[in-house]
Amino acid sequence: MSLAPYLKKRLTDLLEEKRIVVWYDGEDAFGEIARTFKAPNSTVILAQESRLRSRRKADDVLSQLNDANQTPQAKNANLLIYCPWPRGRTEEQRREDPFESFALIGTAYGDKEAEMFQSLARQALPGREREIDRLFAEARPTLSLIEGLGKSIRYPLLQEALGSDSLIEVTTQVLCGKEPAKELESVTGAGNELLRLLQAGLGFVPPPRLTAVESILEHLGRYVLFSEFALDLQGALPDQVTDVARAPEEYRQTIYSLCDRMRMSDDARDCYIALASRVEKALRLAELASRLPYLGVRDTFPFEEKAYLKRLESLAKAGNLAEARQVVSQRQQSVWRYIPERALIWKLAERCVDFLIAAEAWKSQAPKIPNTVRDLVQAYTATDGFWKTDRQQRLVEQGAAACAEDDEVGGLIAICRQRYAEVVGSAQSVFLKSVEREGWPPEGILRQTQVFNRYVAPELEERAKVVYFLVDSMRYEMGRDLGGTLESFGSLTVS
Repeated sequence: MSLAPYLKKRLTDLLEEKRIVVWYDGEDAFGEIARTFKAPNSTVILAQESRLRSRRKADDVLSQLNDANQTPQAKNANLLIYCPWPRGRTEEQRREDPFESFALIGTAYGDKEAEMFQSLARQALPGREREIDRLFAEARPTLSLIEGLGKSIRYPLLQEALGSDSLIEVTTQVLCGKEPAKELESVTGAGNELLRLLQAGLGFVPPPRLTAVESILEHLGRYVLFSEFALDLQGALPDQVTDVARAPEEYRQTIYSLCDRMRMSDDARDCYIALASRVEKALRLAELASRLPYLGVRDTFPFEEKAYLKRLESLAKAGNLAEARQVVSQRQQSVWRYIPERALIWKLAERCVDFLIAAEAWKSQAPKIPNTVRDLVQAYTATDGFWKTDRQQRLVEQGAAACAEDDEVGGLIAICRQRYAEVVGSAQSVFLKSVEREGWPPEGILRQTQVFNRYVAPELEERAKVVYFLVDSMRYEMGRDLGGTLESFGSLTVS
């Protein structure tokens, strides 16, 4: 299968499943496919000419979906929005994207490594990985150039049985499809072609005298996942698993691409999670690998995610916050965060690291601040002031309250609480001594009793419309958060 049909099939499947797909093409590689793309009862919107007009058109289509007053074709339609730019990485960037809300309603495509041009080319053209990597390393190949690499179908029986002869796609289907054995057995000879494809592309050979398709596929799943774990491991394997079959070094990138495809795709992710849990249990990896000093950076098995949570605590105790932040960043797209309970725990861990970084930043700034009451107040409310430490502490406690089972990060939370007590205690001590020395309130700082006369009364005198909310006992950092939620409505300042 060439790249264009492969990509069209993936998008068509996503539309059937999610109904709304926002296709981000940050490499601007697939405009030709987008212009000619067609799927049953689907509207395609190309956003490259005018984002505003495209957004209006998308709103019109969305408003008709599931509307009982519309025609069956309109209310049951699907929507594909092609955006020739990358999806934003930060919350601020995504808020500015006119189609981010559509991606949240349905799904986004093209924002993950497995959905980028080079990775898709590797998936669609098995056996050509080295040539593809060379083209991308030496130049910026076009779609037509990549398409020219794979004109012939080398596994026609697999193509008939599974609709593809791509190594990545076929392996994903047989490991994560609904009834792969039945599909293979429906076409005589497809099973033999599968074994030839797997040996050529992954180095996989089933155990001798094993003929049942289900058993072969179970061994294949173990082979693929254990290969990724072993190839990614920083150090030697435990002695008890050194004889477990795994792929040689030459198949590293293909194994990585295959596992990424299964983890990062909605159609295969749940099956991957179940498969990884079975393989981990069958090989007793959680027990055997518990004494390994370092694991890899890839997210193959559940125990690795838990090991990295423990590592976060060790890094926090040692004050190695840069590496702790790196661990959190590496696991933001973790497959295990699609499990709601694990997502809560990792969100809490991320907040703990953010707090410790904010506390350390304040600690480095504090000695440079003059010990006058006014200077201390201004330092607290500055853009990078101590309010950020208070905010992160609040988010940690909110996360701990929302996380029913936080034993895995209990030590990390304890470190944050101890650090907060130290930092806030030091700040309070300096502040109270300054108040004792100078008195309260400081000169030149806006008081609450001055707000009405300074800001509201002049507006009333001009007969302008003004709304004034007086909210008592709101922490300053909570006011800053409130201001952040109102920025999209117009000009805003926080004092």
